[in-house]
Amino acid sequence: MKLNQHSGTLTIERMLKININVLQTNGYVREGAINEGTFQNNEYETLFHIHSDCSSAERRITIKYQEPNGSAIIEQVLRIEAIKSNLGKGYNLYFICQASGLRCKIMYFDPAVNLLVCRKAFTKRIYYLTETLKKRDRLFAYSETNQKKLFKAFLQVKKKGFKDGQPILFQKIKRLEDRKILLGRLLHEFHESNSIQN
Repeated sequence: MKLNQHSGTLTIERMLKININVLQTNGYVREGAINEGTFQNNEYETLFHIHSDCSSAERRITIKYQEPNGSAIIEQVLRIEAIKSNLGKGYNLYFICQASGLRCKIMYFDPAVNLLVCRKAFTKRIYYLTETLKKRDRLFAYSETNQKKLFKAFLQVKKKGFKDGQPILFQKIKRLEDRKILLGRLLHEFHESNSIQN
């Protein structure tokens, strides 16, 4: 299915970005440790050379990368803040944006300043892809995303087994199934109203 999209709009999905959760999951950033490595952003095929130091209270990560569609090598040092998890296990790590001073999980490359910044500090407004779609395409996109989440939840249940200790997962599946019915109804109503107008 081809989605209708406004041309020239900056969308989060098409931007060069780096996510601290992805770095943490892949072992590039670990609380109490110094790490070094190369991480690839698959969308842009950009290599990020990373040196992180979370061994002291002053947590920092140095990122070197090539400017998209350019030859300049950019080196940027970002502060990292560790917040104790609500679940009582470990820490949630955040970048501290140099431009806004805000905590964020994802930094986006802003060509106007040649730096990675948080979404709020970006020089132009950036949108989620669904915000740029026409109503019908937006409903299809929501429906597709919901279906992927539902499939993932069912896989989790299958992997863990049907135990009594999974009420939260079953509640999530129920919510997703309800949303699937609602989105199906909205798509049907949209199709009906369009066929009446034509």
